[in-house]
Amino acid sequence: MKKLLQTVLLLAITAPAIAQPEQEAAEYLTQALQDADLAPMTMLALRSTGDDELLPLFAALTRSQDKTTRLFATSSLWELAGEDAAAILTERLNQDAEMAVRAEALAQLAAQDAASTRQLIDAMEIQDANVQLLAARALVRNDHADDAAQTLEELTLSTDENIAAIARLALLQSGDTSQLEPLRQFTAGLTEDRISPVIVRAMLAQIEQEEIAAAAQIARDVISYDVSDDLTVQAWRTLSAVSSQAAEELTRVIKTSDSLHVRIRLLKILSAKRDAPKYLEDLINSNDEVIARLARFELARYGSGSDAAELTTKAIELGHPIVVMYVLDQASKDIAAQEPNAETYFLPLLGYIESLPADSAEMRIEHIRAAQAATLLADMGTPQAMTALQNLLNQRYNATVRAVAAGLMKSNNKEICDLMRPLLDSPYSELATDAAVALARFGDKTAMEKLSEIVTRAEYYDPPIVAMACWYLIKMKQDGRAAADKIAEQIK
Repeated sequence: MKKLLQTVLLLAITAPAIAQPEQEAAEYLTQALQDADLAPMTMLALRSTGDDELLPLFAALTRSQDKTTRLFATSSLWELAGEDAAAILTERLNQDAEMAVRAEALAQLAAQDAASTRQLIDAMEIQDANVQLLAARALVRNDHADDAAQTLEELTLSTDENIAAIARLALLQSGDTSQLEPLRQFTAGLTEDRISPVIVRAMLAQIEQEEIAAAAQIARDVISYDVSDDLTVQAWRTLSAVSSQAAEELTRVIKTSDSLHVRIRLLKILSAKRDAPKYLEDLINSNDEVIARLARFELARYGSGSDAAELTTKAIELGHPIVVMYVLDQASKDIAAQEPNAETYFLPLLGYIESLPADSAEMRIEHIRAAQAATLLADMGTPQAMTALQNLLNQRYNATVRAVAAGLMKSNNKEICDLMRPLLDSPYSELATDAAVALARFGDKTAMEKLSEIVTRAEYYDPPIVAMACWYLIKMKQDGRAAADKIAEQIK
């Protein structure tokens, strides 16, 4: 990183007087993407823009000489460009020298059902067990289990027990019930530390995603082993996806578990079930005040009653971090889906932000949650929400203002530009930088001066901010796709 900054400074000193900030921006990105220290965070920052015009650049990165760069770029393609990334992913699947990259390419294609049956069958011929397993699983999922059967049978004999177990699970999904007992014996290894919880968690996720009802007993077994709270909760989530009896069982455990964290996380699983209200009614009189309030909150979400805002506020007022996170997560879902109850979150979210210590010298974890609340208010986008956010930003510089500005940066509502634009003139660099990045994301050219400053004084800013500023400035000055093509040509 030090070497890169020296290079940037040297370029700034020796560059002709006519050099433009967008040229410096392109040079910075070119250098950063080939710097071992800066490349990962630079790629992550660029991916976070969600800009599909970056596809040529990321395509070039999938052909980098560095395998780590190729792997990250390959994992980013579909998120950036959707179906337009399919051809590049197919290229990596067929040609990359690293099997991990080929497996990632196939995983991306398979996850989006973008690999044809022929591609999947051909992929099973690649001499790598992980690639073969991914292809076979995709065939089973797409009702071509017969084409995958032989490969899966062979993989059950793998010396890698993890691969063998996942192969057995795919066979069970295809209807081979003889695989259940070996799978149960495998997961029993949790009790003796013979197998990693990581592979069992992957198995449980596969059962959940594919809704493999025949594997319900595996989830029940893992619950009974009680290895860790995280694994137990995942097992309950899996069981909830494949068992019609799960709601009743979840309610019982919510009442009896000794762990508050587990009870809350199980309540969230229960609340997502179609028949949840019946069981939530049973929990509103719980002796556990946290569960009782959250159950009332969840019932209000279903009914969108007149007391929904009050019940949401009462849940937040418990002050427990996991409860606040719970409410913020559910609010995020409802606001994103424009549910009828979305506007009832206005007062609870605003109240939460205003309740936090504004005079804190440091941004604490609760201020990060306040930033999330600000994002949700902005995404809500009602006149009262936008006015409230404006009033918060108009306060003197404090932790609340910093949190709100950081939250608005992540909103998808273009109206935040009107709120952030005045911050460009803030004497506080953090606020001016947040404003510039937020405005630039929506193509607001009033951010150009600040973006240019970030680019020309890169050594004073965090590398991810510089990377985003570089890209946004380039896009404001020239055609983004053409600029990405030009930078891509220099990637090695």
